[in-house]
Amino acid sequence: MTGIAENQNNYGMQTTVSPNSMLFSLGKTDVSGTFYGIKNDELFGSVQELADNPIVSSYIDSDLLENLHVFPLIGSSTIADISNITIIPNEIMGSIELEDMMDIVGEIRYFSDVSISLSNGLFLIGTSDNPIQYDFNEESCFTGFISLPFEGFESVNSFFYLSEQNSTASYDYNEDHIIIYSFSDEGEIKIFSSTGEEIWNNHESQSMLYLDNNYFQIVEYSPIHILPLDSSSKESTIQCKIGPSEKTPNIMAMIQHVDELGEDFDMNNIPFISENDGGLQFITSLSSMLNGGIIFVNHSENVKIEGVSNSFENFGFTRVDQATISSSESGVLVDADYSLIFLGDHFYSSQAATSENGVGLPIFPIIFWIGAIISLILFKFFLKKQDKKYIINDKKIHYISIIIHIAGFIIAFVLLNSVVQHQFGISFFQEISLNGFTMIAGVFLLIQCVLWVLGFLFAALPIGIIVSKLLSFFGFDKTYRHFFKGATYLFIWPIVAIYLTMLINVVLLLFNPFNAMI
Repeated sequence: MTGIAENQNNYGMQTTVSPNSMLFSLGKTDVSGTFYGIKNDELFGSVQELADNPIVSSYIDSDLLENLHVFPLIGSSTIADISNITIIPNEIMGSIELEDMMDIVGEIRYFSDVSISLSNGLFLIGTSDNPIQYDFNEESCFTGFISLPFEGFESVNSFFYLSEQNSTASYDYNEDHIIIYSFSDEGEIKIFSSTGEEIWNNHESQSMLYLDNNYFQIVEYSPIHILPLDSSSKESTIQCKIGPSEKTPNIMAMIQHVDELGEDFDMNNIPFISENDGGLQFITSLSSMLNGGIIFVNHSENVKIEGVSNSFENFGFTRVDQATISSSESGVLVDADYSLIFLGDHFYSSQAATSENGVGLPIFPIIFWIGAIISLILFKFFLKKQDKKYIINDKKIHYISIIIHIAGFIIAFVLLNSVVQHQFGISFFQEISLNGFTMIAGVFLLIQCVLWVLGFLFAALPIGIIVSKLLSFFGFDKTYRHFFKGATYLFIWPIVAIYLTMLINVVLLLFNPFNAMI
């Protein structure tokens, strides 16, 4: 049954999302690739000031300072099997009086063969200009590509990932040195010996940690992950694969974790994040439909569907079978197979690919109606009706034929509901079974009733006329015709499956329910 919809509505689509645009996705997420962090020379003061500081220059590799890149860790993280750690008090980063230098130097600590845990805050990891391998996968995730405001930095193009509970991301760095710096007062750093004993923490003073090893693997446990893509540095090669998750994502459970960022990231003005944003209520109410979907906001770039140029009207939405989002110098590239594409004011339809409103001439209904008109003319003027030879007088059978007629009516609606469910991820029956008769259920009931009527006009009515005239010509009475006319209702679901997006566009021309919900 759904095979008709699949064959008719799978599209290849490519587009570029510029830094001025925003992209959001929901569903199963698998991320891998390399990135370089945010290039920043003034995290601890200017590079020259640090280089002139005799204490700093004697402990920290100059190449690391001159090519300093940083990226954030949020929540809890661990780094195991570290050869050497130097703990440098933050006071060293400023100007130091000569009489205070010996006291501060005395506070520098050293540890070997240890591991580190980071928790309850925002931390910055400092690396040189070498790539960091990143891996993250989550069954249910809310992803965004945005220009993210970050305290102390200019807005940076970034991916963020929100999950319902703690999820794991890993960073692999094949260089000798990194820096760890707590960016918030609440951040807690603990160092453990090889036997698991805690041997140091940062409760008494804020310090910078300088790690020496030939390889680092950082594992981050958090419901929110942020991956900066600094375009001023070398090009990142991050790939984010999106697909539908097995269960409907709980968007509200994901969004609430944004508050954990505090004031370090200002995300209140980002669409779908703030609880005061109507868009959050919109995507929450349609989470089933958005599962495995990508939302484009302020998108003005060219969109290629099956090689033909299209465009979003600022806002766009797609449901994906499989999508790959790749970082590039101009933003991110989106390349995927989509089962549904909303272009801002209508859905893309292969039957009306060049139409401005996605409505074209439906070939099959035209053929059906030509056949119906021919049968009306033919049996009215040219073919003489035969006397009734097949008459049923049994009232029970007559009632059964009426029941079959009504059953065909109902079955056609149920099959139509399944087509809508397959294509949109949500339908009237699903919504009412999960949440009762909500506004969304009412909207889809209206849509599906209109689709049923259009499907009836497109296929069931003309085919019913042809069948009725043939049965009447061969002498069958109304009882027989009830049997066969009930069966003609079943033609509604294949015609709706074939022309679903175009029929939806007809509904949108009459009434746009999405505008009422955004």
